[in-house]
Amino acid sequence: MNLAERKEEIFGVAEPSLVSIARRFNLHDPHGEAKSWFFRFQKILEGFDEGRYEKRYKASNGSVHELPEVPTDEQIKLFYRSLIAYLKQSFKNDLKAQYRKQKRIHLISDYESDVKPDPAAVQESISALAHSASDVIGLEDMLKVIREDVVKEDRLATVARDRLNVLFLKAVYSFYERMFEQYGNFSIVRDLHAKDARDFFIYDIREGRTGGIGKELSLLLKKEPVRAVVLQSRKLLLPGSGYYALNRKISRYFNDEHDGMPSRLRKAKN
Repeated sequence: MNLAERKEEIFGVAEPSLVSIARRFNLHDPHGEAKSWFFRFQKILEGFDEGRYEKRYKASNGSVHELPEVPTDEQIKLFYRSLIAYLKQSFKNDLKAQYRKQKRIHLISDYESDVKPDPAAVQESISALAHSASDVIGLEDMLKVIREDVVKEDRLATVARDRLNVLFLKAVYSFYERMFEQYGNFSIVRDLHAKDARDFFIYDIREGRTGGIGKELSLLLKKEPVRAVVLQSRKLLLPGSGYYALNRKISRYFNDEHDGMPSRLRKAKN
């Protein structure tokens, strides 16, 4: 049972519930919020397929069982029902975590209670999160910005340090290009008005980023003929300390250079 092969079908079943959950959070675009979670949804399915999550189902009597290698039709039906419930809970948890992080509202844990929050207060609290369909920024938009940086810096590079920076930008581009090839042009923005890239982007844009970019950079350096450039790269790729050095460089690129990636993407969309 390969869940990834049925991802569109499974998401189609879960999506109405996700939209309903997003609507309860009084989000401006609940349909867009649900669709923007598709990348995270796929990662969860991969976790089940790869064995990181156990495939279990809840029986009619409430007991929980592991799905056998050769399940019956009834067991498969119960598993998918349990899977949809798991996805809904994961979506809720992600929304709650994001709101807690941004400290914008204090009532998320009670949103299903009988006490109805003041709609005006909620709207004011999440106004920075609301965005219309015309404001959607996708992965393709960011790839375009990074590609322009590669071309510009490659043209201006004169010394080994400059050349290493070009390879770094190419590694960043390759990392996100692979993501684009696998998941398509999904929405990458969580809070359109955030100035800090850590709040601006959805979590999935940062997940595994440093290690992934490091691998791409290592591949590029194996083909680099100029020894001085390879020597310059050592501090970024040393076991242990190299991870933190590369992570700082990535953070500077996304948060600081040219007013930060959020500002650049907003300008590119206008």
